[in-house]
Amino acid sequence: LLYKDKHNVETSLQAYIDKYGILSDPVGRRVEGKVLTYSKPMGAVVLNIGKDDGVLEGMSFSIYRPGKFVATAVAKRVDRNLTVADITLMQIEPQPGDECTNRAPMVGK
Repeated sequence: LLYKDKHNVETSLQAYIDKYGILSDPVGRRVEGKVLTYSKPMGAVVLNIGKDDGVLEGMSFSIYRPGKFVATAVAKRVDRNLTVADITLMQIEPQPGDECTNRAPMVGK
């Protein structure tokens, strides 16, 4: 029974590694970047970070500028150095230079 469980875990882990690669930080790496552009018709932003920075498809980002929450977005298309993320919640329109992080930002300070 233990051998079968071990085999199932190893198979699942290998499938994950094949799909996403190996993460060096098991709890997830903090990823930070900036908005390059915002497309109102598409409801999406282009971020200056990508796979090389640890971005994965489906990763959520908070977008902010000093003292202000701007929006949340989800990575839909991830290239080596760029990410297109769909806006999921918007308080104010994103602008080039707004910051983004996959962790909750400290705003209002």
